[in-house]
Amino acid sequence: MTGSNFYEKSISILTVTYNSAKFISDYFSSIKNCSIPNGCNLKILIYDAGSSDETVNIIKNIQKSTTDIELTEGNNIGFSSANNLLAKKASGNYLFFLNPDTKLDTNCLNKL
Repeated sequence: MTGSNFYEKSISILTVTYNSAKFISDYFSSIKNCSIPNGCNLKILIYDAGSSDETVNIIKNIQKSTTDIELTEGNNIGFSSANNLLAKKASGNYLFFLNPDTKLDTNCLNKL
């Protein structure tokens, strides 16, 4: 690899949601409270598998305050298929598959 992007680090967090409204705000808070390694870009890609609760509305409200979240709304195509779809869209050097009911330790991304 050559060029200015050689030393640039980036992490794509890939998450599949389905009726995750009770978890999703804490999920985003834990990511926001994480220490991000110096010079590292972070992008969150979410595939919603047709939630019937408020999951999508919560994500869209959080999206209004950041450009780091990309939401794809779809049908229930299965967990692995949804993650594969997100992986194809990801541009990070590292792919971090994360469930929506997960809370991250503040140093998680630095250790990654």
